[in-house]
Amino acid sequence: MLDDVDRPSAQRTSRNAMQTRTAWMLMDVVMIVLVAASTARYLINHGIGDLAWVVLAGAALLLVVYLTRRLLPAALHVGWLMIVIVLWLVLVFIAPSFGWCVVVLAFAALRTVSPGRAVAVIAVLVLGVIAATLRISDTFDPMILAGPICLTVLAIATYRALDDEAAKRQRLLDDLMRTQDSLADAERTAGALAERQRLSREIHDSVAQDLTSVSLLLAAAVHDRTDDQERSWDYVRQAAESAREGLVEARGLVSTLSRPAVGDGTDLPRALERIASTASLSQGTTATVHVEGVPRPVPDEVAAAVVRTAKGALANVIEHADAGRAVVTLTYLPTAVSLDVRDDGRGFPTRPGRRGKPGTKADRGFGLSGIQSRVRALGGTVMIESAPGDGTALAVLLPTSQE
Repeated sequence: MLDDVDRPSAQRTSRNAMQTRTAWMLMDVVMIVLVAASTARYLINHGIGDLAWVVLAGAALLLVVYLTRRLLPAALHVGWLMIVIVLWLVLVFIAPSFGWCVVVLAFAALRTVSPGRAVAVIAVLVLGVIAATLRISDTFDPMILAGPICLTVLAIATYRALDDEAAKRQRLLDDLMRTQDSLADAERTAGALAERQRLSREIHDSVAQDLTSVSLLLAAAVHDRTDDQERSWDYVRQAAESAREGLVEARGLVSTLSRPAVGDGTDLPRALERIASTASLSQGTTATVHVEGVPRPVPDEVAAAVVRTAKGALANVIEHADAGRAVVTLTYLPTAVSLDVRDDGRGFPTRPGRRGKPGTKADRGFGLSGIQSRVRALGGTVMIESAPGDGTALAVLLPTSQE
């Protein structure tokens, strides 16, 4: 398989080969017609005589040798051209009517040898035509000299101009194809980077959060195993439930990243309650959930975004905020749902609608940046309000309809 870099060269070679074959086929047809017409003209003017058989034999031999070019390797084409020209010169000296074949032979020279040698070969052809014409002319006619020379110069100039234009057009096509290949590579690279970022965000906000919940629950179970064994077992059971949810999430990521199991959207409050109960197990932090409006079905991707945003936000509260209380508010609006997560922790310096500066705790991991990317991909908005010592408020608004 050819590399992308070689593809324009390969296609150019294929097109050039096809164009060359077509040009030679046309020249073969023209050569056959000219030789046949010149032979017929000689026979009409001179009849069947001693030289007629020489002309017939010479015309047949010229055609046979000319048409053998396609059977010869490229290394022998120069020798083939020289033989054809010698046969033609003998024939044109006997019958100047064959001088018209100079057109085909001139183009054959241009396609067989280098431009400089082609000019020399064509000069010999023109001199042959002029000499043959002068031999049968009773008086000197300037057009015998001017006509072939001018036509030859014009033909060479036209051929070179067309050849240069074809080469220029081919270069433009090659550049266009290389540009298209570069754009395709850039799109594939951008797609791969976007997919890696998406996978990192999904893992951070699903499996990683579930593992954090299991760790917190088991730590709480160990802490209370002597004082309150019943509550310790409750923690263990909740840890097992979180582990099962994490396993479902992991399987979903493997099989094309399926959405979290939150039902048709009316189960969102219960999903948020489970997340808040896990967050409340951290030392000194209590998380509560409030629901405003009547729960209703929402699109799967919106439900997934709400759940993972809540997980990410509460994980940030536990890890960074040193908060005593966090409140999660889910609001059902006519054409949207909103999620607010507020805490009374240490806060951080930022501006409304903006996340923390790079390098600060607000910028760690995929938390806030992952939330912003996910919400904006669904046409939603994210607002963050925080100040040192005044806690943090995260507000997310997600449309639930296309209207």
